[in-house]
Amino acid sequence: MPVQIEAAPPPVDKIDIPEKEKIPEYVANNICLDELLYEYADRIQEIQELYGVICQILALPDGSVIPGMRKGTLAGPYKREFVKLRKRHIEYILACLIKNNNRDNINSNKDGYYRTCLYNAPRTVEYYSPPPAKKTNPSKSKSSLDEQSFNRLVKNSRKLLD
Repeated sequence: MPVQIEAAPPPVDKIDIPEKEKIPEYVANNICLDELLYEYADRIQEIQELYGVICQILALPDGSVIPGMRKGTLAGPYKREFVKLRKRHIEYILACLIKNNNRDNINSNKDGYYRTCLYNAPRTVEYYSPPPAKKTNPSKSKSSLDEQSFNRLVKNSRKLLD
């Protein structure tokens, strides 16, 4: 009588990420990109750059090496952390960037700096207390975006990987 072996269950660390074409929308929904762009209209470039880094990493195959990283840095561990990212993690990173006085280090290797911040954010965000929400009237605020400009920014942010 032959011994039947059951199929092994899927690995515990299996990451459920949509196909490559749907990653920008997946990430935008996870981090509430529309809300971030609206609430942090003065930080749009940084938000777009963080969004781009997240999308680039999630689009890599698990076993691949991350370009520009130390030799042998695999995408899998980074992807496991990046799928956990939400709006509060991005807000935390934006707050940390304001506090960082060493802008030269950030500008010399911005993608690497952002990757490190994004990788560590799920484990360190618990120590962050966001500032109280600003009570502003968007219709009276000089920094607010009109709807057409806001929609254009969201559309451009989602095209970063094209």
